[in-house]
Amino acid sequence: MSRKNAVDVIIVAFAMILSIGLPGCFSAMNNSPVLGHPGSVGSTVCAGVLDVVTLPLQVVAFGFCAMCELPIGGDSFTVCVRDVDGNPVPDAEIRGKKVGMISSNVKCLTDKNGEATFRHYHEGEHLSRVVVTHEGYYRFGRYYGDTVSFGVRRKRNDVEQGPIVHNVILKEIRQPVSMSYIHAPSIVVPTTNMWLGVDLESFQWTSPYGNGKHNDMLLRFNYEMHDKYAEQWATMDVSFTNNPCAGFYLRKKDLDSQFKSTYHAETNLVFSQMDTYRMVFPGKYQYALGKEDYMVFRTRTIVDDKGNLISAHYGKIYGPWKFGVGINVSDIYFNPTPNDTNLESK
Repeated sequence: MSRKNAVDVIIVAFAMILSIGLPGCFSAMNNSPVLGHPGSVGSTVCAGVLDVVTLPLQVVAFGFCAMCELPIGGDSFTVCVRDVDGNPVPDAEIRGKKVGMISSNVKCLTDKNGEATFRHYHEGEHLSRVVVTHEGYYRFGRYYGDTVSFGVRRKRNDVEQGPIVHNVILKEIRQPVSMSYIHAPSIVVPTTNMWLGVDLESFQWTSPYGNGKHNDMLLRFNYEMHDKYAEQWATMDVSFTNNPCAGFYLRKKDLDSQFKSTYHAETNLVFSQMDTYRMVFPGKYQYALGKEDYMVFRTRTIVDDKGNLISAHYGKIYGPWKFGVGINVSDIYFNPTPNDTNLESK
């Protein structure tokens, strides 16, 4: 008998010994759902897949056997994929990274009801990363880390044992338009205690400190030293008062979606015209916008004799927005078309 054959015999014998303590496991494995294959009517059922399959078939089979050890009923979680109107999204591809007893990548498609069910999870196992994609939609992605569970299997004696449902919203790609876009712009504050004009289309200071053409927004900075606390205080005033009916409002980003804002500026809202932010060095920071926030602005406004708005430009600023000796933001989008509230950029 060759050395290779002897190793294979030992592996088979080892798997058979282990299977004695798991009655019906291999037969259950043969009847269990396999990745991407329907496990029941009306739902797609997915099992984990080993990252690298380099072991003999018997060992791989035992790996699946271990994941099939528990009853089907309470050891699953379902991902429900819907669009923004609540309609199911069939054939959406779900990819995840399972962390636990056996780390693996999982993947499957949603069924006609926009659902996909993952099964055979041991206690403590979870998905650390989930990505959902579909043609014509913006990508959904969420990272959970190694401590936050997504679809974690419940304990046997836990009263909450049972299927877990996670809802995912995919945003459609609707009517993206050409917008002026600047990623991570940064400019140095040229002076303090006076109003400075900023062109939001180019993110430059206006004359005499830069080449910006429009005073879309006004900023004013002030710095104070407090020797008693060994701190420096910085304040930034934000104003849109130089344009009638101009202003801004704040919203939270959709952090899970590739498209993180609403589709359009909400013109019926009250637009604020002024605000003040403060930062304290060292140690205490209050960003004008946090990393989870964004600002929708309206500027370059034109009104009629009665003060009614007849023309304006819209755009958005993604946080974080930091300031100190300079200012920098994450992203700026400016729609160059008058009266177009669309915030969806190509």
